[in-house]
Amino acid sequence: MPPLPLHQSPPTLEPKTPYGLYVYVGVPESGKTTWARKHLEDLISSNGLPGLIVDSEGAGNLEDIPYFPKLGDALREVFKAGRNARWIPENKEEVSLLCEAVRHNRYCNLYIDEVAYYAKAGRIPEPLEHLIRAHRHLKVNILMTSQYITDFAPFVRSCATEVYAFRIHDPVALKYLYGYFGFEPQEIKRLDKGDARRWTRWDSWGVIEPPAVKGARGRPRRYHRGDGSANDPAKGNAPENPWPRERKTPLIPYPPQPLPAKVPPEAAK
Repeated sequence: MPPLPLHQSPPTLEPKTPYGLYVYVGVPESGKTTWARKHLEDLISSNGLPGLIVDSEGAGNLEDIPYFPKLGDALREVFKAGRNARWIPENKEEVSLLCEAVRHNRYCNLYIDEVAYYAKAGRIPEPLEHLIRAHRHLKVNILMTSQYITDFAPFVRSCATEVYAFRIHDPVALKYLYGYFGFEPQEIKRLDKGDARRWTRWDSWGVIEPPAVKGARGRPRRYHRGDGSANDPAKGNAPENPWPRERKTPLIPYPPQPLPAKVPPEAAK
């Protein structure tokens, strides 16, 4: 199933799971923050839980949400009063403290703007990683925006519920989006402001690996797409191996044959 095209006005988010991880990636002013804000409102309306917004750089799209300069005040507003709150962190350590507080209190809609400030490839703070991996058990929805999908693509690929790709020009990012989510690079490069392509967890059978990527033995990887064929894992059938391993050494006979007697060098002459 290819990613679904979505156009201009952000559609209403209709989650297939009560608690999910939603990721929005694209260049500045491509519309990702507008979409994330709209989907945050949809989640708040559907589950009745307050929203906690980590506004990394004071985005204009979020200015109307009540702002609290201190983390403690924002947490009390969300988890004690049950109202929405916006907070701007000063460093990664404060974001780690927020993630620990969310893990402890649970039950909220967390929106992190420009998450790449705090989650670089291979350097994701442990509290944020634990929160993302256990968000369903903690009853927390997480929405994240970023300009750099390459910073956390492998991590998001295993945990994300939905990924929205807006206009992107960086060739490395386009390669990641194609390899991990099946987005066509030429389509992503030509998207207008407010347009996006969507990937969901339920589309994973349709992801196609780039032809240049090969397995550990130099063979092209094979993905089964749930097409109902005899090799469809969903039907309980074991997929056939299209590349049977060639035996390069002869089988050892059983029982083992006695080794030939050693001939002294002088006798060989």
